[in-house]
Amino acid sequence: MSSQIARCMICHKSVTGHQQVEFQVVGFERPRAQGGTNALRLRRRTGNVAHRDCVDKEARGLTGQEPLWPDEDE
Repeated sequence: MSSQIARCMICHKSVTGHQQVEFQVVGFERPRAQGGTNALRLRRRTGNVAHRDCVDKEARGLTGQEPLWPDEDE
C-alpha cells in the first residue's frame, strides 16, 4: 500500500499495513449453464480497500451501513 493513509470504505477508519484488508475489484463474470458464475475475469483493482472484518459483517448484513452499491434507479 502507498504511504497515504487508506480508509476502509465501510467503517471509514484508517487501514494500516498490518491489518487484514480486502481490495475492491471490478471485472467480468461468465454465467454457467448450471447456474452461478465462473471466476471474475479481467479483474482490476479500484483503489478502494476495506478491513476484512468489515467486509464479512457487511456480507452478513450486520454493519448498519448504507449499501455499498445502491440501486441506480433510486
